[in-house]
Order: sequence, then C-alpha cells, then structure tokens
Amino acid sequence: MNSHILPTGTPVTEPAPQCLRAGALQADFGAEGLRWNGVEMLRAVQFLLRTSGRGIPAPAIAGLDVQQDDVGFSVRYRAHFGVSGAGVAVDFALAGGASGTLTASVMIRADVPFDTNRTGFVILLPLDGFAGTEVLVDRASVPSR
Repeated sequence: MNSHILPTGTPVTEPAPQCLRAGALQADFGAEGLRWNGVEMLRAVQFLLRTSGRGIPAPAIAGLDVQQDDVGFSVRYRAHFGVSGAGVAVDFALAGGASGTLTASVMIRADVPFDTNRTGFVILLPLDGFAGTEVLVDRASVPSR
C-alpha cells in the first residue's frame, strides 16, 4: 500500500508549496495555510464552482503568475471549468501586502448559461483559537455591467 494514502486519503502526492512572504505575512501557495508571525490565520482560500448536482469539477489552470518583492506578493491564474466554449472561465487574483492585507478576487465569465448549486469563495479558518469566534468579511462586490 502506498504510504501516502493513510495520511491524505489519496495516492497523489502534492508538490511542495511555495512560500510567499510580505512583511510578517507568510502564505504557503499550493498547500493550505496562511500565517501571520507564525500563527495560522487562514487554513485555505479557494474558489469553487459546484454543478447543479453538487459536483465539483476540476478546473484547467493556465497562465500561473507568481510575483514577490519586499512589499508584497501576488498570484494570478485563469481557471476554466468544463469544456472549451461551453464552460466557465475564472480569472483569479490573490495579493498579500506587508501591512498585513490579503485580497482575493475573481472575475467569472460563462461561455454559455449554466446551472450552479454554488459558485464562489470557500474560506477555511483554523479550528485552534478560532472555533466559535466571529469573522468579518470586509466587502463582496459585483461589478456593474
């Protein structure tokens, strides 16, 4: 038996995460975890599309661009759910600043009308020290047409 199956439930080994830093903010891109001065603040920030049957199709990822300098980091890519011409394209952007800010945004474009059970961000908070506490989402906006 593959020794990776027991701790993760799958024989697939994920690549090692890339550590992104901006001041005291540290994020592991490609794996779960966002830390501030070594303390886990977010377990994961993901964008998911659920079909009307509650399935979660895997997106095709293209154009991955990871930038990092002394004042912050950014991650951008395009995810495409479904087949070309009949799916949903998502431009994803994540930016972290040395001041402690973290911004995640997406622009969604459907090739054709589609049914969805739920489409949007999933933000997982760590249990230790956060279970039962309040969280504030600064804003969610929908651009005008």
